[in-house]
Amino acid sequence: MTASIAESWSRIEAWLAENASGTFAKLAPPAEPAAIVAAEEAIGLAFPDPLTESLLRHDGTGYAVVLPPFWMPLSTHSIVEVWKMRTEIYASIFADAQDGDAEAEYGPWWHRQWIPFAGNGGVTSW
Repeated sequence: MTASIAESWSRIEAWLAENASGTFAKLAPPAEPAAIVAAEEAIGLAFPDPLTESLLRHDGTGYAVVLPPFWMPLSTHSIVEVWKMRTEIYASIFADAQDGDAEAEYGPWWHRQWIPFAGNGGVTSW
């Protein structure tokens, strides 16, 4: 059975509190529901329920690496910024790509329907 987002965050928080208190202290407070709605409107996509639930627990981690090997959950603001950056860059290169196969030659990571939820510091300006 898969753990819920709340159960997963509880386990992560407990481990961080015991083993990496500095990182634990950098967990952001919950996102405001209005910020999530605004982010969804900005990119024109509804967030999947698990992402929304996670953002309502912690709105990213800033520079704190939580996901191995070097990934940080993004805030609602950063999700929008990364999404815009990727779609703007690739819209001019792959003009017809959004209508194509997301699993095609260039993969799904640039696709307009892909919602970034974590970054490694190189995917966005902080």
